[in-house]
Amino acid sequence: RKTLREFSKSICTLNKLEKLEFFGVKIEYIPKEIKYLKNLKELKIHFSIINSFPNDIMFLENLKELSLIEDNIKIFPKEICKLINLEILTLLSNELREIPEEIGELINLKELNLADNIPTKDLGEMEKIKFLVVDEQLSIEKIIKKDFDSEGAFFIHYDLPEIFYHEKFFSKF
Repeated sequence: RKTLREFSKSICTLNKLEKLEFFGVKIEYIPKEIKYLKNLKELKIHFSIINSFPNDIMFLENLKELSLIEDNIKIFPKEICKLINLEILTLLSNELREIPEEIGELINLKELNLADNIPTKDLGEMEKIKFLVVDEQLSIEKIIKKDFDSEGAFFIHYDLPEIFYHEKFFSKF
C-alpha cells in the first residue's frame, strides 16, 4: 500500500460534509485545515499510521463520533477533550498509555472504547457514559473515580463471559 502523507486539503473545503471515513489508507497526519469542516459529525480513521492530531480538531464543534482504530496514536490529544458534543469516542488498538483527566470535559460522552490500550490513570468524571470498554489489565475501580455514578451504565471488561460480546446481547439495550 502506498502511504499518503495527509488527506487532500481540498476535502477540508467541503463545508457541508458531515461524515469522513478513511479505512486502510496509510495517512501519516491530518491537515490543520480540518477545522474548516464545521458540519462534520463523524470522523473515522482506521488502520492508518497517524501518530498525532492537529490542535485544530477542537474546532469541530458538531463532531459527535470520533473513531480511531489501529492507528499509531501514542499520546491522547487533549484537544479532543474540547469537543463537548462528542458522544462516541473509539480509540481501539492504539498505543495510548495515558488518558488526560480533561476527558471529564466531554460532558455528552456516552460511549468510550479504550480496548487494547493501557491507560494508567483514572478517567475522571463522565456523567453520561453508558458504554465503556477497557482492557483486562485494568479494573473498573482503577479507571473510574469512586464518585462516578455508573447507575444504568454498561461496561465491558475483557474477562467477562463471551456472551456479552454477541450482537444479540447488545440488542437488548
